[in-house]
Amino acid sequence: TVGLNRYRLLGQNVAGRIFVSDTVDVQLVRRGELLVFPVPVVIGQNLQVAGEPGVPLELSLYDALGRLTRTSLLSGSLNLFDTSGLRPGVYLLRATPATGGGPARTRRVVLVN
Repeated sequence: TVGLNRYRLLGQNVAGRIFVSDTVDVQLVRRGELLVFPVPVVIGQNLQVAGEPGVPLELSLYDALGRLTRTSLLSGSLNLFDTSGLRPGVYLLRATPATGGGPARTRRVVLVN
């Protein structure tokens, strides 16, 4: 299902011993969707940005006055966006497909101390 999914592997080796793997988190996103979390985020911690698999994103972070404060190019399905050095406040994170196809998506982000 769409959203956060958690998986563990239950297995048995050739000696018959049963084991359980560590939990792995997988964030599934609908085509054209963009997830940004956690919101609010503590300054210095990373925002996680989940986009459509295989679609590199150009991220632009704007402050409340519309000034561009940070950019980043992300290529994975789940990426980290650095918030260190930013001031507390409300920002807009705009994600544009780097390949030029598809619409841009904008999400509100709140940074706190």
